[in-house]
Formats: sequence, structure tokens, C-alpha cells
Amino acid sequence: MKNAMIEPHKLQMLENLCVINGRELERFIFALTRNDPFATEEIYQNTMLSALKGLRFLRDSKKMKFWVFSIAKAEAR
Repeated sequence: MKNAMIEPHKLQMLENLCVINGRELERFIFALTRNDPFATEEIYQNTMLSALKGLRFLRDSKKMKFWVFSIAKAEAR
């Protein structure tokens, strides 16, 4: 199942994004959920899980932040 492998540099970039932009992402989701802390936590977790699952499909690593925020917006719907 070679195709299911995630490139290590992408995994590291996702981890860095969480460390650097995690609070910004939480605030973004918090605003989308109209200040619901429980929904924010659930959407944040679902966003990270979806990003991890779809990481191998990300073509341009430079767009990772935009991509993760797009996932969050879709999860909040």
C-alpha cells in the first residue's frame, strides 16, 4: 500500500502549522460556530483528522494553511 504513505515533510509541515497557527484556526472556527466552544473543539478535531487523512493529496505544500482553513470552513457547515 505504497500510495497511502504520507510524505514526512508534509507531516512535519502540518505539525508546524498546528503549533504556529493553531490558535488562529481555533479563533476562526470559534467565529464560524458563533462562539460555541463545544462545536469549536469538535470542528477543530475533525479538521485536523481530515487534514491528516487528506495530506497525501495536497499537491502544493505552500498552500497548506489555506487548505486547512478551507477544511475547517467546510466542517463548520
